[in-house]
Amino acid sequence: MIKKSIHAHQLFYCTKQTTWMEIRAFVYRCFFSHKYQILIRPDLLPLIIQDKFLPLLNNLIEDHPIHSFQLGIITTRTASHIQLVNAIKTRININIVHDQKLLSKDDLTSQVQNMIHQCTIVTSRLSGLGKSQFIKKESIHLNKQLIKFPIGGDIKADEIANRLGILYDKSLRTSILHLDIGHIENINDLDELLYCLILFRSFCFGQSAAHVPIETLIYIELASSPYINIDQRLILCQYLPSIYLNEVNWDELDCNRPMIQFVANNLHAINTGTITKENITLDDKKQIDRAVCRALIQKHFIQGKNLEFITWTQLSVFIAVFYSLFKGFSICGYFLVEVSNQPQLRLDILQALLRSSDQFTSVSVEKVRIQQRASLRQDSEVQQPELTDAIVRWENTQPFTLVFTATHDPLFVYKTTHDIPESLRNYFNDFQQVVSQQSTRKTADNNALFNPTVDDLLFDYNKFSHVEFFHKLASLSRKYFNKAICTKCFKQYEYKTQQCTYCHTNESIVKPATFDNCDVLVFQTNIATLLEAEYVLTPDNYVKMLLIYMRIQSGLPVLIMGETGCGKTALIKFLCQKILDDELEIFRIHAGVTNEKIIETMKRLIVKATECIEEEKRLWIFFDEFNTTSSIELLKEITCERTLLGDSLPDNMVFLGACNPRRYKSNEKWMSFENNIGIKKDRYEMMKKLSDGQCLLYTVVPIPETMLEYIWDYGYLDQDTEQTYIRTMLKTCPSLVKHEQLFNAFIQLLSRSQQFIRKIEDVSSVSLRDVARFCRLYNWFHESINVRSINQSLLSQNVARRAAFAALFLCYYFRLPSIQLKYDYVDMLEQVYQNLFLSY
Repeated sequence: MIKKSIHAHQLFYCTKQTTWMEIRAFVYRCFFSHKYQILIRPDLLPLIIQDKFLPLLNNLIEDHPIHSFQLGIITTRTASHIQLVNAIKTRININIVHDQKLLSKDDLTSQVQNMIHQCTIVTSRLSGLGKSQFIKKESIHLNKQLIKFPIGGDIKADEIANRLGILYDKSLRTSILHLDIGHIENINDLDELLYCLILFRSFCFGQSAAHVPIETLIYIELASSPYINIDQRLILCQYLPSIYLNEVNWDELDCNRPMIQFVANNLHAINTGTITKENITLDDKKQIDRAVCRALIQKHFIQGKNLEFITWTQLSVFIAVFYSLFKGFSICGYFLVEVSNQPQLRLDILQALLRSSDQFTSVSVEKVRIQQRASLRQDSEVQQPELTDAIVRWENTQPFTLVFTATHDPLFVYKTTHDIPESLRNYFNDFQQVVSQQSTRKTADNNALFNPTVDDLLFDYNKFSHVEFFHKLASLSRKYFNKAICTKCFKQYEYKTQQCTYCHTNESIVKPATFDNCDVLVFQTNIATLLEAEYVLTPDNYVKMLLIYMRIQSGLPVLIMGETGCGKTALIKFLCQKILDDELEIFRIHAGVTNEKIIETMKRLIVKATECIEEEKRLWIFFDEFNTTSSIELLKEITCERTLLGDSLPDNMVFLGACNPRRYKSNEKWMSFENNIGIKKDRYEMMKKLSDGQCLLYTVVPIPETMLEYIWDYGYLDQDTEQTYIRTMLKTCPSLVKHEQLFNAFIQLLSRSQQFIRKIEDVSSVSLRDVARFCRLYNWFHESINVRSINQSLLSQNVARRAAFAALFLCYYFRLPSIQLKYDYVDMLEQVYQNLFLSY
């Protein structure tokens, strides 16, 4: 209309938070600037501010009657419905331009493209196809510094402006600005921000202003699904030059990277069979040809995978895992060529490991993509698969891999002996006979650490006790071999240390009497017995600990999916603090955790990680329930990219996370309103939600696909494993433990109560947290009964029984929604109790 270019300082975006002071300043600027000023979206202003607009303008006109000014108003609502516009029309003649009088689509495209300078958008069909790597290569090609600028979650314009202001001091003018855009809570806020930043290279939506020099190259990376066509929801994206990545371009594989070369060397030796004759070490300088290297990686990585969904993320997991495995294999004394009596064993073991590679990299996220898109569309007609349908389920996996101890001895990882390749079982049986014959002629070295026999390498986990599992896990570090240990916090100290500096107790810390194998074994057994009171080792959690340890040693984030209360956090704490001697920080995530809180916490943890470096320790950071916050994009950057707002994080940080699957409440049982006890939600609202199937057990947000590639299923506790945990947890009730029959009875009653609730509600409706609640209530009731019966003589067993049933009913009986279910529950308890031959 004015046929002149509009600059950022001529625009004013209104929001619901805009104050009268800001509008007053705009009116003065409009009246005295002699430039065309544009007010955008005044319909968002509070009515009290709109009412003040015209009186102020009238006063200025009356005080300066010959003064002229230019004012434009842009709105998406009909002008007659905006109070501010109606008020101005009573005093000033205004020209209203409707949609049909605006620029044509072609003219608009031409006009916008003339205003856009050096800005490119990069998208892809899937996450993990190399968008960031493409931008990085562009910066190298143009010899410019790359500045990564992540944007995600609940964005705030002032925070983004302040971050850009800091970058301006870092030679932004001669750099490439990489805007990495993930999931955004309010896409309209992002649209307006990018509109100003790209067209005018400036924006100000609050108290802070931002400016990006015209010389700065801007690359915008948009996250791929599950976000529905985010590029189509951003107005300017359709006008920007774009780069679209459809699949993995194998020509981009960096075959010169030492990690890839080492893996390729091992794969080549396996293919040719030369692995039986030569050791492949990190010191080998042999360079594999680029074409051969790529072919080797493709052969072993792609097998069994859907080519349509292969990503660089999956490949990075494959390389990291097998780099760690091949590295440990190359220095393990059991597998050296010069030591092995049967060199063919080297080949068979490595081939078995490669056959199990899909357990780490074959996670298909396509079902998750469909489910998350459908949930965002709120499309009730689309059958939404559960998130866990696409994750490799623990009960469906047959892992066979290796973990190497602190002394480079191998620990084979498998769930049952049936998962061990038959050829390996035969080889180890032959080895066992040779070792048995030689062992009678050899004496042990008293000063050595444990030297496992072949019998220690392959064993049936189901026959192992807690103490035996602990002996195996203790070999992951030297903590329980030649260190002094505090029996309260289980931190390690130098052997001659007499007092724990963390607990500040007067009790002497314990240590092995000598470094003799027998003394070390006794010491470890005593420690295992102490730990059993708070955490019991089972075949299930033993294998899971080894797999977690393997991923950590490979430098990968450990992201676990599992039902709430199934022991994820307890397992991580035991492995980190009891088995190893690293530091652990648990960051409990919930819907109220914002970007600011995450950044504040991470800055504190960066300082702590720096302190841990001096102690040669790692800092484990566990993000519990990370898919409950809208700031999940920032967590994705931290865990998967190891950066915070584009800045690298310390190498000794280990990132772990736990997320919950999407679960809906059961429809039938909870539709009952026959029990009129307590406060109930609106009957019709509840029935509508339940009949629609949209009543979630807990709120979760879509997980970025990059994170999905790292997630593996934790599984659930089977009945036998859960009973083992229940037995251990009930040991925190000393007065119940004294009565063996009653103690064993309530192990069964708790187990059956858990099953009863799961049957009528949901698999995730009860967990070990309910058992912990029972223990707390039992101890309280037991003390209360004794205090109130101080003048009566009650049998201790009767007191324990009363307290136990009171706690049991509070935890399970009173949560049942109908009278009939309560009757059924009591009948079940009576039957179990009578079958155990106990009387009331």
